Amino acid sequence: MTQPYHRTPDDAGAEALGTCPSAGREDFSMDIFEPHLEEITDDAVIVTDAAGVIRYLNQSAESMFQYSREQAIGASLDIIIPERLRERHWDGFHRAVAHGTSRHSGRLLAVPALRADGSQISVEFTVALLSNASGEVGAVRATLRDVTAQWQAQKEERASAGALKS
Repeated sequence: MTQPYHRTPDDAGAEALGTCPSAGREDFSMDIFEPHLEEITDDAVIVTDAAGVIRYLNQSAESMFQYSREQAIGASLDIIIPERLRERHWDGFHRAVAHGTSRHSGRLLAVPALRADGSQISVEFTVALLSNASGEVGAVRATLRDVTAQWQAQKEERASAGALKS
């Protein structure tokens, strides 16, 4: 039977984070992994402050959007949002931050996004509002995946199907 692993053996408030066959070993602690969890995923992760300024992005986000951390951190999310969608995005973003909830939480969304070179890609993403103990939203975390190839294949299939009907 596996044991739950905890942040550290001496952390009285540790939460069970899952199970692992090596749990309970004194040389194994989640502390060594936690700082790197966002970096070891193929999904892009972007965290903004409550104003929509990028405060963190992982290597996958750098690769997907072609911005280095130096370029992206401190910039507005506008760098990846197509201009025609910005007003709608910011209305929803500010409403979610103000109310501490988003109608999109837990839902997979699909939207176009921009790369540093101005090219457009299709992304699917989820958002999570990060709140303090009093419920005030201080940050927003998005997990994104590039689905451009799948979207393009579906578009071509629809075009082929339409041509066959004609």
